[in-house]
Amino acid sequence: MPKFTKKQLAMIALILDDEEKKFNRTKKTWVRKMFTARKFVGEFHTLFKELEDEEISFYKYFRMSQSQFYELLTKIQTKIQKQNTTFREAISPKEKLMVCLR
Repeated sequence: MPKFTKKQLAMIALILDDEEKKFNRTKKTWVRKMFTARKFVGEFHTLFKELEDEEISFYKYFRMSQSQFYELLTKIQTKIQKQNTTFREAISPKEKLMVCLR
């Protein structure tokens, strides 16, 4: 059985610790990086604000007026709304409706 010096044992321990951290880091990833930036670059958060300002563009995009959209949203909101958890933020009913209609 080979004998190691204290320095060699310390180096082995550091290497094993690094490997363990790498393994645990990938294991804990719940949400992909592209989805974490959804609030900044996602279609809902960028496009919807612009569509609300222009009624004609809103109608062309959704094939319904804003009043119809919000009426539909109020009818189904309680059925499709989820609560936020400690792990991730729920998708809003407005965003779900936009994706469904599009």
